[in-house]
Parts: sequence; structure tokens; C-alpha cells
Amino acid sequence: MDWPAPAHCASTGSDARSSIRAAVAAGAATLNAVTAAVYTDIPPALLPAAARNVLAHLIDLDARGMLVFNGPPGPDTPLSSR
Repeated sequence: MDWPAPAHCASTGSDARSSIRAAVAAGAATLNAVTAAVYTDIPPALLPAAARNVLAHLIDLDARGMLVFNGPPGPDTPLSSR
């Protein structure tokens, strides 16, 4: 089954980074909060897969110095904007 991408969700890496950074800047401080902010219109069963995608982007953004994991990268680690 093909699921459409959320209308506001990124289709490219740079769009994804922008959406995720905006969610963190708006106060989303954990993986689940960022995922919920970015993926607002997908079936709940797909949220775990979406969270894995977001986690990969968060790790990349942390490595680029664009946000900070306040501890080891993981689903419960608080995030901060830079």
C-alpha cells in the first residue's frame, strides 16, 4: 500500500532537516514530540517507522552542530536548538 507523504513533511533531506529543526525550535524536546509535530497526518501504526526516520535526521543534525542531544542520542534524550 502506498501512503502519501504528509503535505507539510519533507520529501528531501534538507526539507526534513528544516521541518525537524522548526519542531525543536517550537519546543518539541524529545524524539516522540518531534515525530508528532512533523508527522501529523499518518496512521498511528506508521509512527514507529516515522520516529526512526526522525531519529536518523536528529543524529545528523546533532553531528552538524544544528541541535544538541542532552545526553546519548536516543528516543528519550532531551533535545535543544542551537
